[in-house]
Amino acid sequence: MIGDILEGVRRTWLVIFALSHFVGKVLIVGIFIFSSSTVINLFLATVGYPDFISFVKPFGIIYGDKLPWAATSMLLASTVAIGHMRNLEINEEKLSVEVKERLEKEYKAKRDAESKANINLV
Repeated sequence: MIGDILEGVRRTWLVIFALSHFVGKVLIVGIFIFSSSTVINLFLATVGYPDFISFVKPFGIIYGDKLPWAATSMLLASTVAIGHMRNLEINEEKLSVEVKERLEKEYKAKRDAESKANINLV
C-alpha cells in the first residue's frame, strides 16, 4: 500500500519535472527570440533602416532608452539559461544510464541468487 503511494508520488513528480522542464525551454527560447529581435531592431534603427520586426516598437516607447540594456540583458540571460538547460539534459541522460546499469546489476544478482537457490534444492 505504501509502496503504491510512493510510486504514485514518484510518477507525479517525474511528470511535473518533465512539464516544468518543457515550459522552461519554451519560455527561454521565447525570451531569446524577443531580445534578439529587439537588438536587431535597435541596430537597424541606428543604421537608418526601418523596423525589422514591428511588435518591438511599443516596448521601445514604454521603456525609452532602457530598452537596449534590457534587451541585451535578456539576450545574455537567455543564452546562459539555454546552456544550463543543455547541461541539465546531459546530466539527466547520465543519471538515467547509471540508474539503468544499477538496476540491471541488482536484477542480475537477484536472478543469480535465485538460480543458485534452485540448484541447491535439486
